[in-house]
Amino acid sequence: MLIAIVLASALGTVASQHKGRKFFTEMEREQDRMRALEVEWGQLQLEQSTWASHSRIEKVARERLHMRPPASGHIVAVEQPNAKTEIKESSKDGGKPAPHSVGKKLNEKLSKKPNEKPSDRKQ
Repeated sequence: MLIAIVLASALGTVASQHKGRKFFTEMEREQDRMRALEVEWGQLQLEQSTWASHSRIEKVARERLHMRPPASGHIVAVEQPNAKTEIKESSKDGGKPAPHSVGKKLNEKLSKKPNEKPSDRKQ
């Protein structure tokens, strides 16, 4: 009877050590996989920053999409109405920027009717 108990205890010890080693090797394999995924994540972040760089986007826009910056007369900066700053819009006399009040320009554009000529507006 004592021999059966000792034999069962020995088999239990061997089985538990085998399971422990099996779990340890599985853990090592998963840690290796985790390190490989971390390396891949770093490479993907680097690739994303390369693809999203401003110079690359501008190059693709110019070469593939044939885009160009708008003419200086077509650029209008719009800011918050409560801001105490001024916008600069290109003037037709030499391309020098002329300051305009944000509220004044915005009110002029909003008060203009769709079919109205600039000379028809009430001053």
